[in-house]
Amino acid sequence: MTLPATKPKAILKHHRIGRPTRYDKRYVERVEKLARLGYSMVEMGAVFGVDPTTIAEWKQRYSDFSRAINVGREAAITDVEVSLKQRAMGYSHPAVHFSNHNGVVSATPYIERYPPDTAAAKLYLTNRAPERWKDAQVAVPAPTVNVQINFDAVRERLRQRGAAIDVTPTPE
Repeated sequence: MTLPATKPKAILKHHRIGRPTRYDKRYVERVEKLARLGYSMVEMGAVFGVDPTTIAEWKQRYSDFSRAINVGREAAITDVEVSLKQRAMGYSHPAVHFSNHNGVVSATPYIERYPPDTAAAKLYLTNRAPERWKDAQVAVPAPTVNVQINFDAVRERLRQRGAAIDVTPTPE
């Protein structure tokens, strides 16, 4: 039985198969803020109500979306670097102390001071100037010991002492 020949239907270029995308250009500004806050792809997907793979697809398909994520992440890294440097060097900032004495609340301004932190300084320097502050251990090779025994001399000494011991080396 032969089927009647049919002409293939023309597929228009603008016609896409599957569900339409939920992507919106307004997501760009929002995703940059989320990336700055340190959101992961999974968390971003939850905010937008999509699967994390959809976020990854949007990153590939929409360059402005991808750029916004990168800009947000770089801004977050810069913020952490600045904070780490402040912690390494020590810093101070204005603060207010609130107290309650006999029902009277008072606010006293003062300067809060934080001393330098050596662990933060080490971390900052090993990452910012690794050629001068690398945290590498130098391996010292174990000394080699080369011992040579002259068995003939040993036999002679033992013979002189009167000992009859076989000191012939055994092959290993």
